Amino acid sequence: MNNRVNNSDNFADRVCWEMSKQQVFYTKDKKEIAQAILDFLNNNTMYHVNEENGLSFLTLEHIKERFESIANDILTINEEKYPYFIFKNTSVDDNVEYWFEEYDEEKDEYIDRPLSKLDRYVTEFVVIEDGKIKDFIGNLECFED
Repeated sequence: MNNRVNNSDNFADRVCWEMSKQQVFYTKDKKEIAQAILDFLNNNTMYHVNEENGLSFLTLEHIKERFESIANDILTINEEKYPYFIFKNTSVDDNVEYWFEEYDEEKDEYIDRPLSKLDRYVTEFVVIEDGKIKDFIGNLECFED
């Protein structure tokens, strides 16, 4: 499935796929990303809850509102304060949170750590150019001096 989506020309599908994989997006691309989420919502209404009633998941009001809320929240991110963002897709998995903290033995507590200080590969940054996903840069490579 990953190979199939990655070779697709459908920008909306690709953005939502990468979001579901908890990839990192540059905030400078927030307008394209927000629009892609709304396009995904509108372009995929042919997938039905069941064929008998023809009801689409993406037309259910609470799902539609959630997609719209995500797109709007992305648009409000301050680019200067937050140069990148990640859509954490579940509260069951804390891995994304661990990228941004480290254990301080002296204080016996977790302290904040920027992703740039993480010393192991955990994710990729999505490179968007001309309205297309052009590349992926690993977190270690992204912050190389």
